[in-house]
Amino acid sequence: DWATKVFANKTWNLTGVLNGADNQGLEGLTFVPNKYLPAGRNTSTSGGVFFAAVQRSPVAGGAVNDDYLIYAFDVDINVSGRILNWWGIPVAPNTPNSDISDLSFHPDTGVLYVLYDAANRLIEMDTSGRVINDYSNVPVADQEGIALVTNHAAQTADVYIASDTQKLIGWFSAFPVRFYDGDGDGVHQFADCDDTDRSISALQNFYLDADGDGL
Repeated sequence: DWATKVFANKTWNLTGVLNGADNQGLEGLTFVPNKYLPAGRNTSTSGGVFFAAVQRSPVAGGAVNDDYLIYAFDVDINVSGRILNWWGIPVAPNTPNSDISDLSFHPDTGVLYVLYDAANRLIEMDTSGRVINDYSNVPVADQEGIALVTNHAAQTADVYIASDTQKLIGWFSAFPVRFYDGDGDGVHQFADCDDTDRSISALQNFYLDADGDGL
């Protein structure tokens, strides 16, 4: 609780779905509010779901909970241990099938940022798993964490990537980002008058009725 600075003392055991050998289990966890989720997945009574990533490779032909690298968990945040639903995000074509080392969601962009340790890749994807951008040769060794700080005016972000073996945090400025456009009218949420209504946007033209004739 951010107001009281007291732990809520609630836990949820994910090991029935997330599993793997030592050092191959849970490597990333982030919360995604309902408004950024695909239709049919955006009705959580907790206001959103937790996305979790594992480092191990999927096991083809095994149990359904072995088929993915990224999972979404709809938990009841009011009841300790109660998991209402979960689903997996299919591994996108031409992306690594192991070694996720962190993932982070940013509400300014509506994007998941997924780090792959062994492959040295950073992949941007939407919450359905569609790849938006794929960056190779990430210039920090053994990446274990990622965070973004956005700049609305410049439509860029500062990206911070933590290195395990180098014991440092890499900082990259002027990283290009596209801010979330909830109603798809071509105007992002920080410039749109109402990002839930396509008929209201900053792109509309208005004309002065200088002679007062009503036109």
